[in-house]
Amino acid sequence: MAAAAFGWAVLATVAWLTLRYLGWLGLAAIGVIIALIATRAELGEDAPGLPIPGAADRSPRMTPEDRLTRHAGRSDFERWCAAARAVGIALAVTGAVMFVRHQL
Repeated sequence: MAAAAFGWAVLATVAWLTLRYLGWLGLAAIGVIIALIATRAELGEDAPGLPIPGAADRSPRMTPEDRLTRHAGRSDFERWCAAARAVGIALAVTGAVMFVRHQL
């Protein structure tokens, strides 16, 4: 519980400092950056991309048991990535809405 409180305190401090020095639009930009980094980290090396010629020949075939083992090891990491992405989206939406609200 203390680690969670410390994490939220750090997050609140970073958000306050960003708001103080960059304004609401800066807070939105930081939120977008956090969301993009979390999404990219969650995708990892399994992300679809441009096909590389001959890559199918070099990649080993995985058995279903190997795939399950790999998936089980990544589930905790993906949970943290999802939480970071949610925080990033929340910061982006809050910053954008407050920026527009203060411009009107």
